[in-house]
Amino acid sequence: MKMYEPDTFLYYSYGANLLTSRIHMHNPTAEFLSIARLDNYRLDFITYSKFLGGPTGTLVPTANAHVWGAIWRLHINDMTSLDAKLAIENI
Repeated sequence: MKMYEPDTFLYYSYGANLLTSRIHMHNPTAEFLSIARLDNYRLDFITYSKFLGGPTGTLVPTANAHVWGAIWRLHINDMTSLDAKLAIENI
């Protein structure tokens, strides 16, 4: 399996974006690559979403904890829709 492809990036997902159908809704190029473990973080639900009507998952630094997730390869054209979906701003 080739990890790098031109005009792509790797994305670590957790929570709802572990579902292929969910990630493909806004990111049709997403290709599952691997299961992944993020060490020294835990999954928490400390942020409320008016849009979803409930809490959303977030990663919190926590020693000796880990969060299971997945690595996806996406085309660079999907970055804007992924950022918008996750409410990430350019810094």
